[in-house]
Amino acid sequence: MGRLSSLIELVERILAQEHDSFEIVVIEQTLAPDPSAWLRLEEVAGDARLRVLKHAPLGGPAARNVGVRAARGDLIVLIDDDDLPIESDWITSHESAYADPGLVGITGRQVRNVGESYPYSRFMRPFIRKRCMRYSFLKTAYTYAGFDEDVDGIEWLHGTNSSFRRGLVERAGLWDTTVETQDEHSFAFRLHEALLPGEYLAFRTTPVIVRRLDVPGGMDKRRARLESELASHLAFVFRIIGTYYPVRFRLGFPLYLMWVVGRTIAWVWDRDRPGATPTRRLVDSLKVPVLLPGAVLKEHGADYRAFRK
Repeated sequence: MGRLSSLIELVERILAQEHDSFEIVVIEQTLAPDPSAWLRLEEVAGDARLRVLKHAPLGGPAARNVGVRAARGDLIVLIDDDDLPIESDWITSHESAYADPGLVGITGRQVRNVGESYPYSRFMRPFIRKRCMRYSFLKTAYTYAGFDEDVDGIEWLHGTNSSFRRGLVERAGLWDTTVETQDEHSFAFRLHEALLPGEYLAFRTTPVIVRRLDVPGGMDKRRARLESELASHLAFVFRIIGTYYPVRFRLGFPLYLMWVVGRTIAWVWDRDRPGATPTRRLVDSLKVPVLLPGAVLKEHGADYRAFRK
């Protein structure tokens, strides 16, 4: 919301794709758009391949649900407005992956800069090859979307630069709207149940997109406050893990709280978090375990009391 200039740049990049048949469905949620930017979007929307659906703010999961329901093609490709395809054959790269009839969904590579090489420690390569876009025993996610090898048999699809066959989502259902972030995982848990024998998901190094870190992102997550980041991870474990894997959640409850603390501290030290000095990061890290009990009781008090019983 409020990022029409980056949206227009993305739309223009997609309209320039070398592909003979595609449509773009934009879910536009800006409350008070800049008049000049909105005029430019209306000009771009004159292209018959583009449909702009105006909505009050929906949030990420609900916006994806609206867009997927509105899409008319057999292959659905997702991209956020803070990302850009690098090549003019981005759509074709998604489509060509489905020459294998068993492949029903892919996640493409994400980089920070064009030409970026393998961004992780070389000692981590064997681990990443096994864990790319998969889950831990606790059903918390590994990502490694910058990996430079194709991987078959992944377990979840990222919310951007991913695609899937329409038939899969019709079987699995759509995104869970009870959380604002990490909503990909409820979708993935349903996908796992919907896969037929011989069907699989994959990570592919092409198609590739650039993640524009100077753009706030769909939920302004890069500028989130410490309290909201902590709350989002708690919402994930209570509302998603607790719903889809209730026994695991109950048995591993202390481990999930430890994960929430660790994941929030990792966000504190994320190099993509703007404007944070080392001192600020250290102070925030020390605050996380202090804030945790109050955040649990404030946002999930009823759930916690039910768990204690």
